[in-house]
Amino acid sequence: WKRVPAVDLIGNQGNTPEHAGSCRIAYDAQYLWFCFDNDEPQMDKLTAKATKRDSRKPAIWDDDNVEIFVCPDAKDRTTCYQFIVNANAAVLDQASIDSYTSMKWTSDTEANVSREKNKWIAQIRIPLADLGVEPSTGKKIGLNVYRNRVCGATDSTASGWSAVGLRSRLTPSRFGVVTLGT
Repeated sequence: WKRVPAVDLIGNQGNTPEHAGSCRIAYDAQYLWFCFDNDEPQMDKLTAKATKRDSRKPAIWDDDNVEIFVCPDAKDRTTCYQFIVNANAAVLDQASIDSYTSMKWTSDTEANVSREKNKWIAQIRIPLADLGVEPSTGKKIGLNVYRNRVCGATDSTASGWSAVGLRSRLTPSRFGVVTLGT
């Protein structure tokens, strides 16, 4: 991961978040890879209740988590996939096609989380085949990544790569574009 440049995450309104986070993104012939580095001065208050895949009770999205949105085609953003990984490495994956979200869709996404003194790190591997993406040079995908910080609070704060400026993070028209092979 040291050779992959980090993208600093910003607040939803383009502001600098109180607690830094970054994401490194890479790919190979089979997977999209993500490594989130989440500074956390209050590790003792980290919220991580969900322990099972696609958990709704307790809900993964209510925990400290990282989120990934992928639109396999940057020009046609009617199909989007969402992945949430909490601080326990529990994964939620779902598809959103023409604004209909389905938790029945599933992928072979894997995640690992490590905790250090003042940060937690999430590493995620998403199969390109599950997204219908051929890893060709020049292929453009729509993408956004987030860190959702709860840390025992009743309201989370979010920071992301492409600030959508809205409460709903599922705003594909405002996602960034990643070009494979560059």
